[in-house]
Amino acid sequence: MLLGGMNISSDYRYSWHDFLIELRGTRFVEEYLSQTLRISTDDSVRLVMNTLHHSAVREVITALINSAAREIILEQAYFSDPGIVDLLARRSHEGIYIRFILPLKTSVHNSANIVAMAALMEKGNDERLQIFRYPGMLHGKLILVDRQRAFIGSANLITSSLDAMGEVNVLVTGRNHNVVRRAREIVRRDLLRSTPLQGPPQLKWVTRVLAYLGL
Repeated sequence: MLLGGMNISSDYRYSWHDFLIELRGTRFVEEYLSQTLRISTDDSVRLVMNTLHHSAVREVITALINSAAREIILEQAYFSDPGIVDLLARRSHEGIYIRFILPLKTSVHNSANIVAMAALMEKGNDERLQIFRYPGMLHGKLILVDRQRAFIGSANLITSSLDAMGEVNVLVTGRNHNVVRRAREIVRRDLLRSTPLQGPPQLKWVTRVLAYLGL
């Protein structure tokens, strides 16, 4: 079973930076098809998805961010949900290091990204919060908490994706798990490629209007 934000097309294979994860075993296929998730505290790999009856993605992301003891690294294509902005800002004031990688420019949702970045930097603790701009087309959706839990899949940090769309993610726990180790390598490499923002972006009125429209 393959999960992630990657589009299946040769156009996206080389020019877009994206993530795809392979889950092996009938358990995950059965959970996905039945939309009945098995939740166990012993699971190092857990499927998380929004269904017609329950939107689990926001719940898990909120719990992950709240549970961080030291550091949260996010690598996302689209970011504008006000609740996530406020939560990350609060956690930075509680002493958690937040590093957020976003694309320098996207084909959609670019203005909404800029407004959300500005809000996060204005509300957050600038001694604990950094935003980085990735130079290429970043389409991945990854959250790494305390370098030992990785949340990867199709969900973007926008309200419709968190609450309404049929997104599917996987939560992998364990500092030595192959997926978590790989996630650490990816964010380290991408941070080195990216440029840190020195302050909140200056917002023009047209940017605010486009952001309001979700553009």
